[in-house]
Amino acid sequence: MTAGEADKKSKADGGDSPGMSVRTRHRIAVVLVVIATFVGVLALLSTWAKRQLYDTDQWVETSSALLADDTIRTELANFLTAEIFASGQVQKQVAKVLPPEAAPLAGPASAGLSQLFNRAVNEILQTSFVQNLWEEANRKASETFIAVANDEPIATEALGKAQEATGSVNLDLTSIRSAVTEKLGIQLPKQGLGSGEALKSSVEAGNAQAGLEVIAPGAITTLRDVSNLIRKGAVVLLLLTFALYAAAVWVARETRLRTLTSVGLSLIIVGLGVLTARSLLGTTVVNSLVASDSVKPAATDAWNISTELLQTMGQSTVAYGLVALAAALLAGGTRWATSTRRRIAPALRDPMWASAGTALVLLILVWWGPTPGLREPLGVLLIAIFLIVGVVALRRQVMREFPPPEAGTEPLRPA
Repeated sequence: MTAGEADKKSKADGGDSPGMSVRTRHRIAVVLVVIATFVGVLALLSTWAKRQLYDTDQWVETSSALLADDTIRTELANFLTAEIFASGQVQKQVAKVLPPEAAPLAGPASAGLSQLFNRAVNEILQTSFVQNLWEEANRKASETFIAVANDEPIATEALGKAQEATGSVNLDLTSIRSAVTEKLGIQLPKQGLGSGEALKSSVEAGNAQAGLEVIAPGAITTLRDVSNLIRKGAVVLLLLTFALYAAAVWVARETRLRTLTSVGLSLIIVGLGVLTARSLLGTTVVNSLVASDSVKPAATDAWNISTELLQTMGQSTVAYGLVALAAALLAGGTRWATSTRRRIAPALRDPMWASAGTALVLLILVWWGPTPGLREPLGVLLIAIFLIVGVVALRRQVMREFPPPEAGTEPLRPA
């Protein structure tokens, strides 16, 4: 029976409930799916922000990928090289090996060595020792970021002092710079510009270049407001999205198959919307934060790497939408769908086989973990609920269409 036929029958019978026809139920379901689409986009964006910014392990994993990127590593090498030469130690050491009468040439000579130093620094940054220091620096920066966002005391003393002095959150590069200069045989001063001590000493000396600024001073208040919204809203938005989909399918009744198709299309739109937002936001963020064109390639790579998780979430949502569409197709009235249901009817009619098959599929998906949702307890729970509900609905449909032979009813044959 089509939706139109069901609607006519409902009207002829006075409706399935007072004042609400099949058509009205279908319209309500459509509205719920449309709302779920918008909420779903916000849910994915907030969930990504929560995992990327407020999960230290995720932050460190992303930072490792950043350092492995050639363009970003080159910019970091440029930053460290500029700091080393700004300290004046290279010029002093060059002056020592020159004759007294050639001492004025130490400045130009040291400047000519900058490219050689830059290449050497880039190679040193690729060593496992420095990579470990980079991860540790990012771990401390993440802990500071989260503490500042939550308005909590900062455990790391040096970063805490720096945050109090500058009002910003920094990525402490002193240990990395010390490792680089030690490899190059350069001894930096103990205080001031180019200091090899902790960030605390550098800040006390009035030096703001001991670390890379992660959060500007004026953004701290905004960060705390946004942090509360993201951390509390991410789970709520995600649950609300699934609740809206479930409510749409429930209220549709006679048009549930069409509603399920709408849910599948909605999930695809949500995934594509997030992927589009990632692309558009990337261009906006890079252009607004980076003034120099020479640094934009590194900033673009940093954005792409930092939002890889968001890209995966968008692609996964598209995949979920395709699965929902496939489920709607399987439950449809096409010859292929009816024939498929007839073939699987014996297994679905048996409760043990239906339950075991559902559990096996779920275990394989969790073990495989092709999407982020299948690697999180909440995601696994939601997917398990929808999988079980889908199998139960399909089993009831198959039982109606192809009852057991012993029931005395001939099984329906594919059209």
